[in-house]
Amino acid sequence: MKNISRFDYDLPKLSLYSYSLGTYKKVTFLESIESSEKITTLCEENKIIFREGLQKEGLPFLLEKLNFSTRSQDQVVVSKETTTLEIRQKFLQEHSHDEEEIRYFEEGGGIFFFHFPSQKQVWRLVCEKGDFLSVPSGVLHWFDLAPFYELRATRLFQKKEGWIPFYTNSQLEKSFIMPYKAVLLDIEGTIAPLDFVQKVLFPYSRNHLHKYLEKLLASTEKVDLCLKKEMTEMFGESFNWELRLKDLIDKDIKHPILKKIQGEIWEEGFKEKVFKAPLYPDVLPALKRWKEGIASPITFAIYSSGSSKAQELFFQYNEYGDLRSWFSFFFDTSLGPKTNPSSYEKISLKLGILPEEIFFLTDNPKEEEAALQANFFVKLIERPKDIFSFY
Repeated sequence: MKNISRFDYDLPKLSLYSYSLGTYKKVTFLESIESSEKITTLCEENKIIFREGLQKEGLPFLLEKLNFSTRSQDQVVVSKETTTLEIRQKFLQEHSHDEEEIRYFEEGGGIFFFHFPSQKQVWRLVCEKGDFLSVPSGVLHWFDLAPFYELRATRLFQKKEGWIPFYTNSQLEKSFIMPYKAVLLDIEGTIAPLDFVQKVLFPYSRNHLHKYLEKLLASTEKVDLCLKKEMTEMFGESFNWELRLKDLIDKDIKHPILKKIQGEIWEEGFKEKVFKAPLYPDVLPALKRWKEGIASPITFAIYSSGSSKAQELFFQYNEYGDLRSWFSFFFDTSLGPKTNPSSYEKISLKLGILPEEIFFLTDNPKEEEAALQANFFVKLIERPKDIFSFY
């Protein structure tokens, strides 16, 4: 069995989330914890027993210390070759047991989710080789084989019947797993630092605007003639254009004509290798995790205030090579403002996917609210502390 680690997937050992279950589905990241001592203490406060790095020969001694009497046991063995959606779904629905459940992870790993309704919290605990876990009767939880899909674990029971789940049918787990058909990503502040746009791209377009306009005014190409006509209607005589456009850049006003011009100026900078687009280091691993999931294939799309052309340039010329093939759609504000719910409804129609089956990630609370109103599932990313940990 493959030797894997949560570090291969940038997953913290324990992550805490709060949630609300009103009209909109909303999950809020609280904190991540790495300290084994702190995790053990937190678990014990909720009557969960967790031990990290336990050798298998030490298991009988621990069970004796816990006064646990075993009536039956089994072993769960799965791999990427043998896992099916049916096997994953069996553990993935929220449930409890009427007895204490013990697991010892011999190889591979998986993720336990614990639900504490009185606290309105869900904990996500990554279990790996050598981890011991005792879940008391009545504690709501579910287990996900993703992202590892490699697992050998011994389960011990106090009843001879073995593993008997009592499903709650709450569907809360759907807010913490990846059952979606599409992932929609914002760019600035979500998958790439804001500074790149504000301190690199904007100044570059401002500094090269005069040269661009000189070339535009001299051009007799049909597309350029159409653009000049639009600019005259919008900004008046050509001697006003540079001043008006620079004012829009300085005020970060997302005007469609400006976005088109910026995209063409940036294309020159990207092609001449003046700069490369930076991505946060967790982005590509997250895309790979989502793509490699065993559920239905996932569509990736971008929704950014930058023009579709600028978005494609961003993913063509970046630190990791040409990533355009990862994305099926590049949406810009020609669809409508990112703070308007109707824009997200249009995206849903263009994708041909129900709103509740689309997972949108953004750093902007106003965009979050608009997408929630359109019934998207949304995660608000807070950089730099947040990582793409949903898959």
